[in-house]
Amino acid sequence: MATTIPQIKEALEKNDGLITQSAKALGISRQALSKRIHKNKDLELFLESVRDSTLDIAESELFKSIRSGKAWAICFYLKCHGKKRGYIEKQELDLYTKDDIASTLSEEDRKLLRQAARYISMKVTSRAQDQQLGDQ
Repeated sequence: MATTIPQIKEALEKNDGLITQSAKALGISRQALSKRIHKNKDLELFLESVRDSTLDIAESELFKSIRSGKAWAICFYLKCHGKKRGYIEKQELDLYTKDDIASTLSEEDRKLLRQAARYISMKVTSRAQDQQLGDQ
């Protein structure tokens, strides 16, 4: 007997949008469920909604942990959302500006620019790690 859309929705909701767990609950393969979802716009939207709800729960729990002073939660949040204030794990270097200068360079020059960027990134990361060790 074919799995109905309401059955699929129920399984997705009970399993927080996890495809493998939902497929097991329905007694079908992960691939079969995935194909079924992607062939049906309503199921795709439902899955997105379920995953958004799960994300909301996770974010809520993260904020509870931040408010209670959990260092791991504070650190995680700052690494994800505090980049513009300097809370970064690694230095990011954007080679493409508004004018996209890199596109005017020859292939050889772009290759040299990428190598220089990797070298600078390694140096900055190394200095940051040295600094962290010195702070301990």
